[in-house]
Amino acid sequence: MNIAITFDDGYLNNLELALPVLEDLQIPATFAGLFGYSKVLQFIETGVTVVRRFIDQFEEIIASGSLVVVVTSVCWGVISRYITEQPAAWANEIATLSFAWLVFFGAAACIKYKLHPAIDMLVKTMPKTLQTLIRWMNHLLVLGFCAFMAIYGTIFAIGSWGNPSPVLRLPLTILYGPVAFCFALMIVRYLQVIWGRTWEIDQERETYAG
Repeated sequence: MNIAITFDDGYLNNLELALPVLEDLQIPATFAGLFGYSKVLQFIETGVTVVRRFIDQFEEIIASGSLVVVVTSVCWGVISRYITEQPAAWANEIATLSFAWLVFFGAAACIKYKLHPAIDMLVKTMPKTLQTLIRWMNHLLVLGFCAFMAIYGTIFAIGSWGNPSPVLRLPLTILYGPVAFCFALMIVRYLQVIWGRTWEIDQERETYAG
C-alpha cells in the first residue's frame, strides 16, 4: 500500500518535530507552505548576525567615522584658509568634537583587545596567589575608576547642555557626552574580558599587541 504524507498548514513545528522523525524512519513527505517560513527565518538570522556584529564592533565603527570627520574637517580648514578668501571657522570646531569621540571610543575598543599598556614585570615574579590577588585588585580599581568617570561625566554632560559651542552653537554635551558613555561602555567591555569574552582580530593587530 502506498501512502502519501502531506503537511498542508505550513506550521513551523512541522519542520522542527515531524521532519526529524520522518527522516529517521526514511518516510518521504510533502511539506506545503514552509518556504515562506524558511525565508523569514533566514532573514531574521541574517538580521541578528548583522546586529551582533554591529554591537561587537560598535566602538571601531564610531571611532572610524570620527577619524574620517576629523581628517575631512582639518583638510577643508586648511584648503579654505589658503585657497579661498573665507576660511571655514566651523572646521576646527567639528574636528575638536570628532576628536573627542575618536579618543574615547578608541579607548573603549582598546579595552576589548587588551591594548592598554600594563607593566607586570614585578607582578610576574610574585607567588601565584599574590598575582591573583593583585589581578583582582586591579580589576576593582579599573571598574571603580570607570564607574566614577561615567557617573560624573554624565552629570557634567547634562550640566553642559545649556552651554553652546562658540561657532556652531551646539550644546557642549556633544563634546562631553562621549566621556560618560564610553566609560560606561568600558565597564561592559571590561566585564566581558574578565568573563573570558574574546574578539576576533587580524594578524597584524595581534602581532602589534604582542
